[in-house]
Amino acid sequence: MKTFKSIRNRIESIGKTKQITKSMRLVSYSKAQKNRILYDQTESFSTANRNLIDMISTHEESKKSIYFHSKQEKSVIIAISTDRGLCSGYNTKIAKETMEQIKRKSNPLVITVGNKIVESLRRENIKIDTKFIGFSESPIYEEAKLIADVVLEYYRQQKVDEVIIIYTQFVSMIEQHTVSQTLLPYETKNIEKKRNQWSCDSGYQALQDKIVPDYLTSRIYRAVVEAALSEQSIRVSSMDAASKNSDEMIETLTLKYNQARQSSITSEITEIINGSNAVD
Repeated sequence: MKTFKSIRNRIESIGKTKQITKSMRLVSYSKAQKNRILYDQTESFSTANRNLIDMISTHEESKKSIYFHSKQEKSVIIAISTDRGLCSGYNTKIAKETMEQIKRKSNPLVITVGNKIVESLRRENIKIDTKFIGFSESPIYEEAKLIADVVLEYYRQQKVDEVIIIYTQFVSMIEQHTVSQTLLPYETKNIEKKRNQWSCDSGYQALQDKIVPDYLTSRIYRAVVEAALSEQSIRVSSMDAASKNSDEMIETLTLKYNQARQSSITSEITEIINGSNAVD
């Protein structure tokens, strides 16, 4: 009887866990759909900013700009993780790529987005120069601008001449990849050069000071949105897997319960028959 009760209690416990994982799956799916809309909306904005920076990169003055040409000796790394767990190996991969980039560079500055990457880097005794926490699931443009402002201040102080961003790239609801990309200096080798074919009344420097921050903010915002979409997609898959595991465990335990019950009934019948034979 004790075995029956313990198995039954475990089945009930797993059933409750399954209800939780199904509810979490629905919540994550809803967030993923909202982030997918946001992700699609950022495409045209991001493209427009890339087109603008493509344009100013063709000007003769761009040869003198640290935003387009630099020694890439002083780097800042922006690592985007999640604030919460329950998303499989998402944060482990981000931490691994971040550590690899830190090892490749000479004393880089580190900016973190999300609480999980902070925890990982602290375990490795890595200094974090600036951290942003609390908006990984619901990114907003203003937060991306704050990150860009920090990076640009590093540029003004001549602390950096290269910007690397690490985040999770969205491919589909079931496929995501951890990537690292160089945002600055801006890659211009594939752009057809038509130098000095245009001019700006306010001057090249003023134009650059306007377009580069907008470009940097849009790229960071795009990465944060894509990371948020990837996070919720991975969480949907994780909750699906957890629910499936619950079903398999319940099925196994139910079979075990039925077998134990059948064995108990058989034993009781045998005892009754033996008792009846003894009376006879």
